[in-house]
Amino acid sequence: MADYRYNPPPNWPAPPEGWTPPKDWQPDPAWGPAPDGWDFWVPNGAAEEAGGRPNRNAWGRTAIVALVFTALLSIIPIAAGADNLAEAIGFYVGRSLMAYVITALWAFFSSRPWGWVRYSVTFVAITLVLGLVTTAGGA
Repeated sequence: MADYRYNPPPNWPAPPEGWTPPKDWQPDPAWGPAPDGWDFWVPNGAAEEAGGRPNRNAWGRTAIVALVFTALLSIIPIAAGADNLAEAIGFYVGRSLMAYVITALWAFFSSRPWGWVRYSVTFVAITLVLGLVTTAGGA
């Protein structure tokens, strides 16, 4: 385990630097259980390299996803020959901006790393939910 270090859950006390639990070691029951799916072993320097956050680049990655998705959606009113093109594109841009903020915040504060697929799926799902809310509110 030279390339990995012990990673205690947030509700457990931090061990001394370089400490590795012995084979028969058991945590104090008073500390409570580890969160579901907690990684007890992480690559050395993973938290330090990422500034303590696995998705510190969440704002940039989400911006790329938002720009691509918004550009693709903006093709719809152009192809449909919308009467007020600026209003139609603005509709998509406004919704995408809100989905961008929600997705980036969610990823940034997540304790697990996100890949491009998760950014994309989350952004699209939030955009669709916002569309449903907008539609329901206008009815």
